[in-house]
Amino acid sequence: MDIAVWTASLFVSSTIPKAKRELGLWRKRALCISCPKLRKQALASIDKKEFHVLGGSVYALYPRGPARQYRADILRAITAIQTISDYLDNLCDRAGESDEHAFRQLHKSMLDALDPDQSSRSSRGHRPSSSTAPSETLTSARPNGDKRMRSKETDSYYFGYPYCEDSGYLSALVNACRASLASLPGYESVKAHALHLAKLYCDLQSLKHLDQSVRLRRLKDWASTNLEQAQSMRQFSSLEPIEWWEFAAATGSTLGLFALFAIAAEGHAKVNTIENVLSAYFPSICGLHILLDYLIDLEEDRTHNDLNFVSFYSNDQHRYDRLTAFVKEATARARSLPRPGFHLMVVRGLLALYLSDPKVRACGLSDEAVRLCKAAGGPTLLMRQSCLGLRRIGVF
Repeated sequence: MDIAVWTASLFVSSTIPKAKRELGLWRKRALCISCPKLRKQALASIDKKEFHVLGGSVYALYPRGPARQYRADILRAITAIQTISDYLDNLCDRAGESDEHAFRQLHKSMLDALDPDQSSRSSRGHRPSSSTAPSETLTSARPNGDKRMRSKETDSYYFGYPYCEDSGYLSALVNACRASLASLPGYESVKAHALHLAKLYCDLQSLKHLDQSVRLRRLKDWASTNLEQAQSMRQFSSLEPIEWWEFAAATGSTLGLFALFAIAAEGHAKVNTIENVLSAYFPSICGLHILLDYLIDLEEDRTHNDLNFVSFYSNDQHRYDRLTAFVKEATARARSLPRPGFHLMVVRGLLALYLSDPKVRACGLSDEAVRLCKAAGGPTLLMRQSCLGLRRIGVF
């Protein structure tokens, strides 16, 4: 049996059910959140964005030989960090807030989750649970509309945010991710790179939820500055010239983190191995990931006047040309890596998963979806058909 077919089969039959069970445990934990507002967003982030974890869980299949023993650790780390990501996205997007400092404070949890060397009660950490929190911590009620009521725990993840009583939910996610990553024999060799990717991710999330009057300018300035620095260090090949919104989109993907987790399971990673993985994933594979995500949300975001990076293309043809460039570059980069079959499966799986979403047909994007799948070559169209079938029976 072809290795890609075997991996895809194992992914559907074994890894996805395990990821669903892991998510189910976090859902039970979310049900115990004392604050109704936080509980609602925690549950929504799991129920409506489950496929983020399910798709990412494929990286648990990367380790081979003796490293297979770390597959469960990778799955737990991916589930925890992606659940943090989705939960925080909801908190920044759904509470009517536009406080950059509060957004950055929330996202410190993501950076802490990627650093097993941090103690569980670090100076910037979140209190372990509401039952042990002192009464002078932030409360949901703010006198005179003040959302920055002083607290002795000024470094709490929720400081500056209007709600804080999460019954230890976010802290538990952070500690679960730390514990899983600490078990990976080579994580120390990739940690600095994981934190760098996460820092870009946190910057993006903190800026893209700002008030519309300043959001676009801040995002463009930030992305343009970081793009210049990135281009001076790494050749972006056929994607050049890359647009600022394409770079910003790439920073919004967690796939680079998952790839680093995967290679860390196989022991201390060499510098050139890490660099090859990073140059393959960022910006091409990561950019393709998030641009596809924005593509299927294009009409929905137009309706709600939400930020959508795909909307910055000058017309439909420009969009298709650039997405095709990302597809071709991502597949070429995947082929350049050790075990190219796995990474090609990831790229083709992204296209199959996102372009099988019911929103594609509803928005009249079916023809474009087929052409993009053809650009990736191989069994991509067949994978898309399989995903359509899996969606019909409720797997995704």
